[in-house]
Parts: sequence; structure tokens; C-alpha cells
Amino acid sequence: MFKSKYLIIILLLFSGSIFGQSKIGIKGGINRSHFYNSFFTVFYNKNCKPYNKYLFSLVYRETKDKKNIGLELQYKAKSAIIEDLDLGLGSSSYDSIHYYLNYIDLYLLVGYNIIEKKYINIYWNLTPYIGYLVNSKAVGTGWYSSHYTDSTGTTSYKVNHWKMNESPINDISKIDIGIGLGFGISFPIGDKYKLFVENSYSIGFAPKGNDFIYSNTLDVMFSIGLLYKLDSFFINLKGI
Repeated sequence: MFKSKYLIIILLLFSGSIFGQSKIGIKGGINRSHFYNSFFTVFYNKNCKPYNKYLFSLVYRETKDKKNIGLELQYKAKSAIIEDLDLGLGSSSYDSIHYYLNYIDLYLLVGYNIIEKKYINIYWNLTPYIGYLVNSKAVGTGWYSSHYTDSTGTTSYKVNHWKMNESPINDISKIDIGIGLGFGISFPIGDKYKLFVENSYSIGFAPKGNDFIYSNTLDVMFSIGLLYKLDSFFINLKGI
């Protein structure tokens, strides 16, 4: 009971002291992750083939004088095939690995309503975030070759093939830190609900690991959600 009272006080301070209109909601959509790395050399030819995956979020937002703040808890799936071709002078290799990464991200939302009308609202959001890797998997195949010439001038070649199926991925960081930028349109549905559509972009900065070929991902997201106004709910709490 003691802890519940303090939780209610924290919610009231966050919702009522600075901003006036509180909303909670859900959203879901598509995520497409482009893996990028921090180094390139003349012998490497890397190719990323991203796949469309999914995301799901719980949303809390507050609005006053066209300014928005809030929090978003998001479950996001990422998937891409990374092809790596190394044409060296003495040896060559080719890797094709399909990565599957699932994260839970916590976003801090700060935004502004560009257009705020009765039947339409257009806005942008800046969203720094911290993420945690909940599961990962890497499935791939490849080969590496080498050749040498002996004292008689005879050249020998050797090609080795390999396969991998690793879950979880051993050399990958659990924590991710990044920032996002989003644009959205919302439409009122009656007095209490709002339907919204968002196009968002986020990029991670935390390195994945020493042997993980790509440092992080650039995520392109499209989502649809529904918000519910909580004004009367918090007024009732204040009367307790």
C-alpha cells in the first residue's frame, strides 16, 4: 500500500504538474533494419540484405501548447543477411550470414505539433533510447581458400567450407544506445481516442562486439496505433 501511494504520486507529478493532456496507447508496424559497420578496406565487398520484420509498442504521451513528451516501450525484431567477400592476395573468403535480433527498447519522447487542428494533427518526435537484446541467432555458410607455391614452382589450392547455427550469438553486446526521429499524423475518433500513423527512423551507436562484423543498425519503421485520453482518470486520482 505504501509503495502504491508513492507510485500514484509520481504519476501525478509527471502527468499533471507540467503537461495537461495525458494519453496511453498501443501501436504496431513494420521494421526494416540496415546493418552498418565501422570499417571498410579495399579488399572487402560487404552487402546487406534487410528483411521486413515487426514491432509492437506501449505508448504514454502528454501534450501542452503543441509540445509533446512521453515514454515508449517497444519490442522490435531485426533481420538481415550480411554477405562478406574478401579477395586477398594469398587467400580469399566468402561469408553469408543471416542475423536475427530481437530487442526491447525504451524511448524518451520529445516532440512538437507542427499542425494542430480539430480533425488532424501533424507532428515530429525526437526519441533517444536504450535497448536490451532479448534473443539473437545467426545462421550462415561460407568458404575460405588459400594457395601457395613450393620450391618446384607447383601451386596448390585449398578450399574449406563451413556452416554456422549460433543462438544466442556469443560475441554481441546486450545493451544498445541510440536516437530516433519520427513524423506522424493523428486523427481524433470521438472525444477519447486518436488514430495515428508514424514513419520513424532510429540509429544505434553502441558497438555490437569485437567479431560482430556490423557495429549497429539503422531502422526504418512504419506503424499504426491508437491513443486513449486519460484526463478524467488523473482528475479522479487527484481527488483521492
